[in-house]
Amino acid sequence: MERPIAAPDKARKPGTKNLREQIQGRDFRRKLFAWGMLAPILIWFAIYMFVPILMVVGYSFTNAHMAYPTFKFVGLAQYVKVFTNDPIVPIALLNTIKAVIYIMPVTVVLATLSAAAMNLQKDRWREIFTFSFFLPSVISAVAIALIWNWLYHPNFGLLNALLKTAGLPPQPFLTSSGQALQAISAIEVWSIVGYYSVVILAAIRGIDPSLYEAARIDGASEASQLRHVTLPMIRSSLLFVSVMSTIASFMVFTPVKVLTDGTPGTSTMVLMLLIMNNGIKNSNIGYASALSLVLLVLILIVSLAQWAASREPEPGAKSRKTGRNAK
Repeated sequence: MERPIAAPDKARKPGTKNLREQIQGRDFRRKLFAWGMLAPILIWFAIYMFVPILMVVGYSFTNAHMAYPTFKFVGLAQYVKVFTNDPIVPIALLNTIKAVIYIMPVTVVLATLSAAAMNLQKDRWREIFTFSFFLPSVISAVAIALIWNWLYHPNFGLLNALLKTAGLPPQPFLTSSGQALQAISAIEVWSIVGYYSVVILAAIRGIDPSLYEAARIDGASEASQLRHVTLPMIRSSLLFVSVMSTIASFMVFTPVKVLTDGTPGTSTMVLMLLIMNNGIKNSNIGYASALSLVLLVLILIVSLAQWAASREPEPGAKSRKTGRNAK
């Protein structure tokens, strides 16, 4: 028996769209809206970030100088000067590395401990502490430096007044070549640790409470919970804080410029100040560009090393390693 022939689809009215066309139209409008929102940011980034980076790279291979309208290509001459002919570069590099050693570990430890302490508080007190800790990150860096300049004053500073009250001798702080860089580092830690505390606190608040409940049932103390539950669960946030505080340490500039300007002697001469002195004060754009790229490569190497050190080993790789050791 022959099957009845199906009736043909009704002709679509003019101007109507099928479901696929409607979906494609909505997707196109959404993409157009997204790109419209992103376009101003991308344009700003291209003009004020990407293009200047390309210009710095180009200038580093020239003898560009603000005092002369023309410049010429000199190849790697500026980089040769950085590594062989400038006696200030090793001093600035060593001081910068010292600043990183002083700032980054202290910032990560204090941010983690303060975030863990804030997490134990009630909601109202936690909000108050979060606001108080975050406040220094929105204050002008120059204003912070001037406040700390008064705190460090050898005669009228609050810190020396407290030391005198405790029966301890006053300290020179910024006027001592042995203490100036540590004093500058303390200012940097104070200004950034609150922001990173809030970042870590947000990560801690995102941990499943059942993990802490299970740890308490097993008899784990607060310190044990921090070590075995909190820290493993916020590994990515700790990496972010470590990398960003390292970058901030390498680029420390404002308190150095405002308070010491590289003195006493060259005890606080850091790479950022050396770049500014060559590029702005001495108008040597080519050499300052080469120094900037050296600093950029140094930050990139350290950041990648931190990222590699924080990666968890893959289970397969670990088992293969165990099997090789067994053999």
